Amino acid sequence: MTRYIYRRRSLRIAAALCDTICGGLYRFGTIVRNSSSKRLEKLPRIPKIAFIRLDGIGDVLSALPAAKALKARFPDGALTLVVREQLAGILEGLPFVDEVLFADFDLYASRPGLVRSIGCTSRLRNLLKTSRFDVALDPRGDPRVIIAMWLSGIPARIGVSSAGAGFLLGASLDYLRDVPETEHNLKVAALLGAETRLKSVQLAPDPGIVSSLFESYSQLREPFFAVHPSASIPTKVWPQERFAQAIDAIVSQYDLQAVLVGGPNDVACAKQIASRSHALNLAGKTDLKELIALLSQARLFLGNDSGPAQMAANVGIPTAIVFSGTNDVSVWRPPGQNVAIISHRVDCSPCELRSCPNPRCLLEIGVGDVLDAVGQLLAQRKDN
Repeated sequence: MTRYIYRRRSLRIAAALCDTICGGLYRFGTIVRNSSSKRLEKLPRIPKIAFIRLDGIGDVLSALPAAKALKARFPDGALTLVVREQLAGILEGLPFVDEVLFADFDLYASRPGLVRSIGCTSRLRNLLKTSRFDVALDPRGDPRVIIAMWLSGIPARIGVSSAGAGFLLGASLDYLRDVPETEHNLKVAALLGAETRLKSVQLAPDPGIVSSLFESYSQLREPFFAVHPSASIPTKVWPQERFAQAIDAIVSQYDLQAVLVGGPNDVACAKQIASRSHALNLAGKTDLKELIALLSQARLFLGNDSGPAQMAANVGIPTAIVFSGTNDVSVWRPPGQNVAIISHRVDCSPCELRSCPNPRCLLEIGVGDVLDAVGQLLAQRKDN
């Protein structure tokens, strides 16, 4: 029996009713011509595979080991990643990926609404249909993605049934809340016979961009550490004044230049912190390829639970991440020995809220907690 992920009981009941009614119609063939078309037995020996992750940077990075495992399972098959076009810069040069399809729409914009959801589903259907895939995987289990896979005519569909529309999948599992996201992605890939052992996938910076970093940004000097003080969700953001205090303490104690990084949406936050601290502000001035190159040369990364934090950990530099209670740390902590998590446990975590009147999980994290974590990471780097 499907375990639905919705916290509200009414949504769980609605999803169950929808799946029961539509699933019954599907199985009796009244809304599709061939209800057996989703069976995995029909998968060709050399399949065209679509691996779909239309969410953020961290979500996509957590899925790369599963994509690598799929390529190992079907070495002669064609593996295509389907991601948002904003992530174009981080996926170039991966040896196990044959093609990347970029979606020019945001399926997970806040408050998408019914009309927008239908439009995004239609556009995803059109994007998938052009490539005539044999099989598609959606580790997130979004009903809109599952419906788009079905509408595009993909014969074999794999994913997660916990949000609904699981009756359209040929093989599925419930969303695994209590395991790391990387492991969850691997378990979905295992439905196609892929190995579930964790496979490291490290982003490779462009050597040309690395060599020209200090020419492109004349105020940048070595050694430096990178700071990302923002996040797409407000409840993940540690207070600005504490970031500024931590930055100045690290600059003074370790003689490192502080460099603020981020995208266009992080510019305002970075500007505020730059005005309160001794930091070079490069937020909004680098694309993702340049950010990877910049992170690869940094001695340390400090930031909130966000995409750049996942990128820093992936690149392999010492990474200190301030985790709020919004997400489960055990699920979203980046893998690796070079990562320090700074968090304060509260009984309401994980809450998955976008706003909170009393974010104790963040307010109870002091500057000293961050400096202790940074000190341990830098000492560990020195010992190695």
